[in-house]
Amino acid sequence: MCNTWNSIKIFPKKYIQMLKELLDRVLEVINDDDFRKKTKEEARHAFLYLILSAVWAIVDCISFVILTSLWLNIIPSNIISGICWMFTSFSLNLKKNFNMNDHIRMRFISYFTISLIWTAISTSIVYFFIEIIWIPNAIAKFMQIMIMSIPLYLANRSLTFKDSLKKDESSKKHKIFRTLKH
Repeated sequence: MCNTWNSIKIFPKKYIQMLKELLDRVLEVINDDDFRKKTKEEARHAFLYLILSAVWAIVDCISFVILTSLWLNIIPSNIISGICWMFTSFSLNLKKNFNMNDHIRMRFISYFTISLIWTAISTSIVYFFIEIIWIPNAIAKFMQIMIMSIPLYLANRSLTFKDSLKKDESSKKHKIFRTLKH
């Protein structure tokens, strides 16, 4: 493939050499046992998060539908149901998925902050679905959960449930980026 680039002369040789070195380094990292172990661990966390999400999604949907059926406005209903899933999700993920027992207060503050942002966005989405598009409450809530689940997982995985809250900044950088600086 690189020989084709040389023959066409699209890229100067120094860029081709840099691309070759980068590709070699990426392949080295991918073939590294630590990388494979971390990838399996991330897949396990994502799968468990998916299973646990079903539990808190049910709590969230049921509480939202009950509150709206009691003629409570959709905005306070969504906020109250959000608080219900917040506590359910945090406790399940802390103990069952990520197995973390350290810095629980800091993790909860982080989780609560992310959840408040999530609740504000989800309330806007639910309001849009129900009041603007006229989707039934339960379907709107379910669609909102489907839209927001992946960003919520990524935010909580990288901020709340990271391995340590006090890691050295240099240890956070991946091997490939440290190598490219040299």
